[in-house]
Amino acid sequence: MAHSLNPQAELRERDDTDLAVIHSRLQVADRVLGRLDFQAIAGNEGSLIMRQRLYRRRDAHGLLHNIDLHWAISNSARTNQFSVRDLLARSRELAALGTHARMPSIIDSFVIACAHLDAHHVHDVRLMIVQMSVGVRAQASRRAIEDALGGACVWVLASMWRLYLARLLHGAAHLSR
Repeated sequence: MAHSLNPQAELRERDDTDLAVIHSRLQVADRVLGRLDFQAIAGNEGSLIMRQRLYRRRDAHGLLHNIDLHWAISNSARTNQFSVRDLLARSRELAALGTHARMPSIIDSFVIACAHLDAHHVHDVRLMIVQMSVGVRAQASRRAIEDALGGACVWVLASMWRLYLARLLHGAAHLSR
């Protein structure tokens, strides 16, 4: 998400990089990360508890790099309807990271951010909302409601519509001059 929202993504504060993999490809991803000197960190992974695995490596400069490898979007039962396959089918290219890099669609990114409000920077969510057209905002709102994210998205949706109304009022004020 950082590379699609920020002109200088390397300056955005973050603790990890989130990657999604289809569950049946988990062992392949594990081998690839191992070849890149990432080590799996023991935790509460499993199909019912944590639907992710943490990998860590220290680079030549002593900097720590963390990767969260997800095979589901959330550990919450309410967001289990998110399929990595579906996300991949709707994904978009992320040219900043190479020809094979993909990221969730803007609507999926928004819904994921709603499901993980504690892990996403409010600034990222605002940047995402600003980049959406009015039609895409409406689709994102419907999708968040349909995916039963309810309370988790209330303040995000309210911010989205406040931003839309502020822009509308600003435009009207500008036209009346």
